[in-house]
Order: sequence, then structure tokens, then C-alpha cells
Amino acid sequence: MSERPAPDREPLPRISIVTPSLDPGPVLATALASVRDQGYPDCEHWVIDGGSTDKTAELVRGDPEVRWLSEPDRGQSDALNKGFRLATGAILGWLNADDALLPGALDRVAKAFRADPTPDLVVGACEVVDAADRLLWVARPGDVSRLDAGDNPIPQPATFFSRAIWERIGPLDESLTYAMDLDLWLRARRAGARFRVLDARLARFQIRPGQAIQHELDTALEHLRVYRHRGRGPRLQGSLRAAFRVAQAGVRTGLRRLGVNVGLAGATPGRRWSGGR
Repeated sequence: MSERPAPDREPLPRISIVTPSLDPGPVLATALASVRDQGYPDCEHWVIDGGSTDKTAELVRGDPEVRWLSEPDRGQSDALNKGFRLATGAILGWLNADDALLPGALDRVAKAFRADPTPDLVVGACEVVDAADRLLWVARPGDVSRLDAGDNPIPQPATFFSRAIWERIGPLDESLTYAMDLDLWLRARRAGARFRVLDARLARFQIRPGQAIQHELDTALEHLRVYRHRGRGPRLQGSLRAAFRVAQAGVRTGLRRLGVNVGLAGATPGRRWSGGR
């Protein structure tokens, strides 16, 4: 009888990354390169485009390792659902066009999914940077039980989930524009999913000057809507404070461009992980 190969000799699982896009501009090149440069032996990267009129098609067609679908969609959640239907990986994740994976992220994720008991979701830390790629803070994942209290301690760009749990709790709610990740985490929590939190930075999230305060408040309000729908008890103050932090960081970026050095004392990570296509 043949012995089961040691865990480090087993074939690495396929990881599928889905990137939704709509006229993302040059930032998409960074996202594509961050996946391509992982050096992971079995990575599938889908770009689901909503009909961009910029140079997205030219950029994606120039990368033979990227699979591409371009057609009108009903928003970011619809695009992501399309991508996950096309994806063939045992491990899934999504990376917005203006975000990036950090070196070695996929290898760490694959090893984490080999743990016993096997997790359903793996969550790492996420660097938050300004438009010039200067580090503002590191969003470290917290205790997932905080989801029950109206907080979202899970940074979406640094979160990956198994196909098995996706098939149990998916797809994304296409009525949501900003909080579809939070809604998915709450569904996973309710389904008894196993979360594994890593003490490792896996991704980078960029705050852009164009992220206006109104946009962040809309995000916070959609978070509240999700919590009400899922029967949880949201903390309005916490949701609004998170929105304020992201907006404050955007203001600081703008002032830096004018040569003004503004501190961000006591900054905590904003919880808006979705929305940038």
C-alpha cells in the first residue's frame, strides 16, 4: 500500500484570482504584475471587465497568463460572480484593479489551507498605502467574532476562501455595491465556517484622493444595511468612524501633494475593502 505523500510534497492547489474592472487605467498593470510575479505554479487569474473604453483590453491581451472576459455587467458584484463561475481553482480570492498582492502571498495561502483542520477561509494582513504607495498603516485581521458585534475585522484583499465554502454560501449579493465582502463573511460565520488568521501581510490596498467623504459614508450606510439584513447588532459609531478614517487619509494624501505634512494620529484601518474596480 502506497503511503500518502508528505504535505510539503503534495501538489499545490490551484488558486483562482478574480479582478473586476471598468476603465481602471494604469493601476491595473500593477495588479496584474503582482499576481504574475508570485511565482506560484498553479494560479489562474481572471479579469472580468465591464466594457472598458481605456487601454484595458490592450493591457490584458498583452499578458498571456491572464484570462479575460469583457461584456456589460450589473456592477462589481455581478462581475465577481461571473468570475467565480468561470474559475476552476480550489482556492478563490478577488483583487480589485487598484490593489495588489504582496510577494509570496499565494504560497503562504496555499500552505495555510493545508492546516489540520482545513480552514474554509484564510485571512492575512493588508498594507494600506496612499496614492504614492507610501505606507499609512497595516490593517491586521482581528477576532472574527467581532463580526457579530457590528465590526468588520477582515481585510478583503488579504482574504481567500475555499471553493467548498463558496458553493455553500455564495454567490455575492448583487444588490450591494460596497459591502458584498462583509455580507459574505457574515454568511460564512453563520454557516460555521472555519477562519484561519495569519500573522503575515498578503496584500496592499490603496487609498485614492478621489475617495470622497460622501463615498465613504455611503459605504458605512451599506454596511449597516447588511447587518440589519443578517440580524446582527451594528455599531453606527464604529461604522462612521471607519469611514472617517479612510476619508481622513485621503485628505492627508492631498495635503502632502501640496507639501503639507499632516499626521494621522491613532489611525485605524478603514473597513471599506470593496468598491474599486
